[in-house]
Amino acid sequence: MRNLLILALAALLLLAVTDCAKIKAGIKSVIKVTVYDETGATYGYVAVKLLDENGVVKYSQNANERGVTLFEGIKAGEYSFEVINANGVSMTVVSPESITVRLGKTTNVDLKVSRVAPTERSSDY
Repeated sequence: MRNLLILALAALLLLAVTDCAKIKAGIKSVIKVTVYDETGATYGYVAVKLLDENGVVKYSQNANERGVTLFEGIKAGEYSFEVINANGVSMTVVSPESITVRLGKTTNVDLKVSRVAPTERSSDY
């Protein structure tokens, strides 16, 4: 009888752990991004892309006229950004280099970009 009770409790514990993992996998996060230029002015009408730790684009949104975009339903993890201006040119992201998104949390990001495209920058030797 005691072995049966232990077996039943073990099965119940396994079921609870499995259900918790399924629930946890279903919980998503939100990222609110505001894009700024070097002067601190908001930079609107740009495409903001979220890249995973391997540099693969996972999500993409367009910022409004105030430079704000909202990513909803994001999985927890490490992300970096890519910003494309209205002319289709990739902008240099000054900061942050990356962010950590936590399970079920809202992350606010002030994303600073350079209006000078990477290929337009001059090098001082």
